[in-house]
Amino acid sequence: MLCERRAYESIGGHGAVRRVLHEGLALARLFRAEGHRTEVVDGAPLATCRMYRGLAECWGGFLKNAREGMATPLGLPIWTVLLAGAHLWPWALLPEMQAILAIALMLALRAAVTIRAREPWWTIPLHPATMLVALAIQWWAMARWLMGRPAGWKGRAYPATKAA
Repeated sequence: MLCERRAYESIGGHGAVRRVLHEGLALARLFRAEGHRTEVVDGAPLATCRMYRGLAECWGGFLKNAREGMATPLGLPIWTVLLAGAHLWPWALLPEMQAILAIALMLALRAAVTIRAREPWWTIPLHPATMLVALAIQWWAMARWLMGRPAGWKGRAYPATKAA
């Protein structure tokens, strides 16, 4: 995240969002609330980042953001139907021509994202598995919230509050 120092100080910086797990969204909302512009840009030409090392770190990192994302009692069932319907169900309908077309379009979209993001080509055929993992993370996050379990990140626990 890049911002002008004046704008950052005017919203109270990271101190204003210290109790929020997904500070990137919260900071952007504060910038806009204070009248500052925000943009989402491709920073790949400027820097590289390795977010996680291995499945456990990846699971934990995405789990912490899930409650502020799709993992809500109203939203998650809808997202599940949409994502599973578009990315998983066509595989069960093979060899129907509509399923073949849906799978071809899905993998073409995944290939376009893979090329744009400069990801390894071998991730393309793994796309259905990534969708299953993504949905599992979302459902696990909601289950934890329903049980009153706090979200955690890097050794810190955050209260199980309502989703943003």
